[in-house]
Amino acid sequence: MKIRSAGGGALVLALALGAAACGGKDDNANNTNAARNTNAITVATPTSTPTPVAASEDTAIKNKTEAALAKAGVTGVTVTVSGGEVTLKGDVAKAKWPDAMKAANESGAKKVNNQLNDKK
Repeated sequence: MKIRSAGGGALVLALALGAAACGGKDDNANNTNAARNTNAITVATPTSTPTPVAASEDTAIKNKTEAALAKAGVTGVTVTVSGGEVTLKGDVAKAKWPDAMKAANESGAKKVNNQLNDKK
C-alpha cells in the first residue's frame, strides 16, 4: 500500500523558502527601525556661566568702597572684590587703616582682606 500526499511538494517548498529566509544573514537594510536603533542622541551640553547677579553685586560693593575711601581721604588703595569679599592693597599711612577698613566693611562686604602696607 502506497500513501500519497497531495500537498507534500508544497510543504517541502515552504520549508525550503523558510530556511532560506532564516539563513543566518544579519541584514538590517530592510529594517525600518534601523535609524532609530543607533542610540545616537544629540544632547546639548550646558555651559557654566558666571552669575551676573554676583558680578553686579561685586561691582556695587567695589564702587561703594572706593567712594567711601575717597570721602575718608584715603588714597593709594586698590580695591578688588570677588564673591562679596573685599581685598584692600596698597601703601597707606597706618593712621588711615581704620578708615579704609570701615569703608570696606560698610560697603556690604562679606569679608575684608587687609593687605595694606604701612606708608612711612
